[in-house]
Amino acid sequence: MALERRCCYSEPPLPPQPRVWVAWAAVLCGLTGVESLMLGVMSKLWIEFSGQVVESLLDGTRAVLEVLSPTAGPDRPAEAKPETGAVIVLSARQRGLLESLVKRPTAAQRLVKRARIILGLAAGQSPNQVAKALGIMRQTVYKWRDRWRAAAAHLDEAEMPETPDKRLAELLEQVLLDGYRRGKRATFSPEQIVKIVALACEHPKASGRFLSHWTSKSLAAEVIKRGIVKTICRATISRLLKDAKIKPHRSRYWLNACPADPAQFDEQVRQICAIYRQAATLHRQGIHVVCIDEKTGIQALEHKYPAKGVKPGYVARIEH
Repeated sequence: MALERRCCYSEPPLPPQPRVWVAWAAVLCGLTGVESLMLGVMSKLWIEFSGQVVESLLDGTRAVLEVLSPTAGPDRPAEAKPETGAVIVLSARQRGLLESLVKRPTAAQRLVKRARIILGLAAGQSPNQVAKALGIMRQTVYKWRDRWRAAAAHLDEAEMPETPDKRLAELLEQVLLDGYRRGKRATFSPEQIVKIVALACEHPKASGRFLSHWTSKSLAAEVIKRGIVKTICRATISRLLKDAKIKPHRSRYWLNACPADPAQFDEQVRQICAIYRQAATLHRQGIHVVCIDEKTGIQALEHKYPAKGVKPGYVARIEH
């Protein structure tokens, strides 16, 4: 009994034929013989009509595909040729420089990828093939193809026998660089930047701040206090000072000498410097050189002359 049950379920039952479906529908709906016959005729007509509609749709689809994708014939080639507009012509020298750029380990990857695009198009590949091989969008390939074509005439003129390879490589890299972009609109006007730089050149005491020099934080607070800008961060202040070559935190000493007779003063300086250089020789002869011109035990309470403030390109200078 178990064997018969396994044999019974070894294969799935076949689906009933359309006529069987019609008979079942007639039995379920309680139709008479005439009504069952009419149902069968209508089902057959519907199946034939549906087949004709499907065949018509298939024929129309084949016609559209033949128009969009023509098959091989006497007027049409069997194999699709690469796009004529996708081909780029490179000289042997240009090709060698681009290949060197691709192999250079220190080259920027964006230049390497763009060089691969040009080399791929020059090798006869289509834009779709280049984009698929490099994993980029097809529009990127079109962009650098058009940009290289626009500069091709200039590169051909520059490629002279006397032009060194280094100069020609620089021209090729310039074509592969990013184009100029206007960028974001400036946050501060030139007048505001000039006022910030002028304030940085002033001494903090002139603004009522008892500081030895400006810091980026204190300068940002003073700029907002004066109403030059509504808001500004210390990082922006540091960037503006760096662009203007201003270093408020640095200073150097200077000596203000105003002798009555400059020629006599110069001669005295030379004599003292000569004695300093001969100090070791005089010491071996038993002569000791002693310096008594500096008063290290007396503290200087204030400077005789005011310090020279900071300005673009120069640090603050304090009298020594």
